[in-house]
Amino acid sequence: MGKAIVGIAAVLLSASAAAWSQDAKQQIVGVWRLVSESNTKDGVVKKGTAFGDNPKGMMMFTSDGHYSSINTRGDLPVFGSSNRMNGTPEENQAIVQGSIAHFGRYAVSDDGRKLMLTPESGTWPAWNGKQQTRGLEITGDELKYTVNASIGGTGELVFRRVK
Repeated sequence: MGKAIVGIAAVLLSASAAAWSQDAKQQIVGVWRLVSESNTKDGVVKKGTAFGDNPKGMMMFTSDGHYSSINTRGDLPVFGSSNRMNGTPEENQAIVQGSIAHFGRYAVSDDGRKLMLTPESGTWPAWNGKQQTRGLEITGDELKYTVNASIGGTGELVFRRVK
């Protein structure tokens, strides 16, 4: 009888995990707007470290596994020139350091707790073709993911579903 109960429990847990994964995979589809970002390094949490106090960003996930992501500082400089190819070194540096964009394919782990992004192309070419894994949490219309931040520490980005 003990083996039967363990077997039933295993089947139920497996079905529950599959339902959770399927739920997360369905919940992620849509358009999400960045509302906050923070970085934890050496136990210290700082808000707005990568994209400033007023971050701008959007992620889009399609039902067939494609995604697009762009995140920027809200205070990116307006170039003095009307031609983006004629930015000053300072203007170009501010844009590069204050933004990141990429697109490609995505997957959600079987347990619904990991988001795997495989950029096809983006503003940080070192990621192209290489799977990036992020911690994932979707609660209602809020999506959070955590990532090893390029500025060091762990970044947490919080998005709200666009309706």
